[in-house]
Amino acid sequence: MIILGLFFYFRGQQTTEAVEAQVQQAMREVPVVVQPVKNYVEQCLQTVGREGLEKLAFHGGFLALTADDPEFVRAGFFQSLEVDITGLRPTEADAFKVREGWFVPYWHHLSTKNDGSEGVAFSSHVPLLDMQTDAKEFHSRSAFPSIQRQMEAYVAAKLPDCLNNFTLFEQQGMDIEITGEPHVSVSIPRKGVVLLLTLPLRIKAEEGTQNLNQFRTELDVNLRDLYEYVLDIFEVMYRSQSMDQVVRNVVSGYGSLEGDIPPMYADEIGFAPRMWVQSSVEEKLKELFEANIKKLRVMGSLGEEYDSNQIFQEFGDLIRAGQLTNLYTLRPTLIRSGYDVSFTYSQDWPLYLFVAPGGVISSTDSGVGIGLLSFLGFQRYQLPFDVSLPVLVEVTDPTAFRGEGFTLFFGMEGNMRNNEIIQEGQEEARSRIRLPPSDTGEVHLCDMDQRNSGDITIEVVGSDGRPVDNAAISFISSTKCPIANTKIENRKSIFAGKLPIGIGGIEVNHPDYLTTKVPFTTKLHEPDSTKIIVPKFVDTVVSAKKYLLKKRSNIPLDIDDYDKDEDLDEVFDINYIRNPVLPAEQQWIFNRASLHELRPQERLIINAERMKDSPLDPDYQTLAIIQGDGKANMRLVPGTYKLTMTLMYNAPYTIPTCPECICKSVDDTFLIGGDCERWSDLEGKELDTVAESSIVIQHTFGDEIYEDGTIMFRTIAADFPGVPEQRRMLK
Repeated sequence: MIILGLFFYFRGQQTTEAVEAQVQQAMREVPVVVQPVKNYVEQCLQTVGREGLEKLAFHGGFLALTADDPEFVRAGFFQSLEVDITGLRPTEADAFKVREGWFVPYWHHLSTKNDGSEGVAFSSHVPLLDMQTDAKEFHSRSAFPSIQRQMEAYVAAKLPDCLNNFTLFEQQGMDIEITGEPHVSVSIPRKGVVLLLTLPLRIKAEEGTQNLNQFRTELDVNLRDLYEYVLDIFEVMYRSQSMDQVVRNVVSGYGSLEGDIPPMYADEIGFAPRMWVQSSVEEKLKELFEANIKKLRVMGSLGEEYDSNQIFQEFGDLIRAGQLTNLYTLRPTLIRSGYDVSFTYSQDWPLYLFVAPGGVISSTDSGVGIGLLSFLGFQRYQLPFDVSLPVLVEVTDPTAFRGEGFTLFFGMEGNMRNNEIIQEGQEEARSRIRLPPSDTGEVHLCDMDQRNSGDITIEVVGSDGRPVDNAAISFISSTKCPIANTKIENRKSIFAGKLPIGIGGIEVNHPDYLTTKVPFTTKLHEPDSTKIIVPKFVDTVVSAKKYLLKKRSNIPLDIDDYDKDEDLDEVFDINYIRNPVLPAEQQWIFNRASLHELRPQERLIINAERMKDSPLDPDYQTLAIIQGDGKANMRLVPGTYKLTMTLMYNAPYTIPTCPECICKSVDDTFLIGGDCERWSDLEGKELDTVAESSIVIQHTFGDEIYEDGTIMFRTIAADFPGVPEQRRMLK
């Protein structure tokens, strides 16, 4: 079998060389009178050949991605790729949108759904160069033709348009007739790309009749060498999962309790959990991924060397700098110092991020004390990050086409689930997900052959009255079935098509609008229509002020010294916080008379949870953190919210000592003084943070938020940070 294979290989080589030799001989014998015709045909062959090759390179080695492309059948494709036309979900397709009109297929990516509901599986779409290419497990062999065959099909299809029936020569008195079927052959030797054309022509001129058959041109690009180099880089990325490594490194390396990215794992002593808004984390991660992915380099390439000193300055850790330099350097087996390689992620490209439901990220476990320790405690953060993002890889030969350059692009995907790099079929990645119907034996409602309703028309309008373009429509019954995105038709955002049959509802998703569900029942072959209004998000600017709670005591106070800014005549004796073991005069009183700015050391954490008007309403939470008299952003839609406002004093605070404190005896009775177990061992200790208050209220935001765009929140503060240290005592 090996001998037979070698026979055909060498025979094929000899045949190609023989044909080319015949062409060269035929061209040397071309009469001068028809030389302009020969030059004209070969110039068209050069133009169309380069055009086809550059189109192939622009789309990762594919002339066509979907069946509606005219090149799909012409080039011999048998399988269509799923393309993210909208650009909203690049990691749930086989090809992603780089910019308008430009889509690049992934050469390797996670092909199952981002949420893990289909388990874990990967797909590869790597085209063969030609029949001489050694096919590996990641090559697309049967579904997609080789680059060589696609070029032949493209040139054969486009060449007649360029030749234009030789009308240019009619004005010169020539009559040119095509007397046979044209045939295009492309060969890819080590140097250049050779295009051979058999096109029988009968040329009648004043000097007589001549025949031309053979034409040849060569593209000035070393495609075989470039392809082998690109394939070597891809294989290194494929086997080492280098993009997944970078994703995990960025999330873990930049995560911290004090930063914009929460840590994967952390513990701290604290009085209230730290909180992050997932949408804000996503935007920050986009920025970090863009900055870090472009640091990737290929050893020995023409690309700019990434300086490890830059990493050291960023992280301040020599060992870390060495680790990252190693991580950011790909080491292919082929070294090509003349090629330039770059890696790109753009902040304009959506990524998939999931950490916690509800859009607010916070601690996963906490503990608090009792009594005086009730505002102390610890927080534990074990945050499982799920991340997927597209990466564009481009390899350029700057010397090709006489210095104009030639670039081959392909896509890769970076993935992480539950903070870990995932493998094909990995069970751990399915721990938080529902098994797909194929695993449970149920009929899959979402299959295309289950869409048996009549023609359904759905119009989607925002609460601002504008059509919502590219809104994702899903049908919800026993499961959720993504259907399609709306399109603008006659100034309306419309979905028109068929749905599965059943009692259920329609879900509308769009990043600028609140997810909306409405009841909707479909019947066999019955048409229907509905109009769905979705609430539009508004980014409001929020600030905060506080009312003060003061301790009324039987100990005289020097008002001019301690409380000179307060009008005690306006203090109302309401909202007491009582303790049954304290004298009645030891009460907290609520000053309604005036509002105060927050101190620079104070931070108000506002968690807004939208209350549901019906079971179909989605969960929605948003978070704002206001420092001092500053401002923050909060994304809202009209509705009633449960507002949890926690005011923290983030500065050193000393707890006083007290010889006659309330203490707790062994039998849990409360005593004043005497021999008993002290209530707290924190007397005289300095705390870093103190919780001044935590209140929960309900508030309804109406349509006025669309007009004003600013909100001032009012909270209550127990003003013990305002008491001078010499006047503090435990009661």
